[in-house]
Amino acid sequence: MPVNLVTRGPAERAISFEAQYADGILHICSLDERHIQHSYSAIEIYLILKSLQQQFGQNYFPLANNVERLGHGEEQPGLGMTILQVGFDINIAHAQGSSYLGPCLEHLGYCEWNGQHHGIQWRLIQENLSDRQLLQDLSERF
Repeated sequence: MPVNLVTRGPAERAISFEAQYADGILHICSLDERHIQHSYSAIEIYLILKSLQQQFGQNYFPLANNVERLGHGEEQPGLGMTILQVGFDINIAHAQGSSYLGPCLEHLGYCEWNGQHHGIQWRLIQENLSDRQLLQDLSERF
């Protein structure tokens, strides 16, 4: 059964979406008229989390998904840039899915949001990342 979540932008720009885990893939689909879709494999999510852990430890990291800066390779380190660097689908649109993946990582209990709608940041709250635990959490929570 899909889980309903919301992106972390300002209320007038926040987007409701559904996320569902099936066959090793987290499927995300916006609920607005655009029907934006993203998908991330469990392995990809694990690699993203491990990279964030190496880069930031338990410090906050930014959304970092500005389309122009990503396209020019000038975006600051953060979730979007990490997706672009370690993700399986290396394109800007996939990296921009960080707006959706962040709330999914919160729902999983892996990240904590800073509560800011401008200057969106998260921090890892899981110290011991395990691929097996991630698979179990994805299966149970999505």
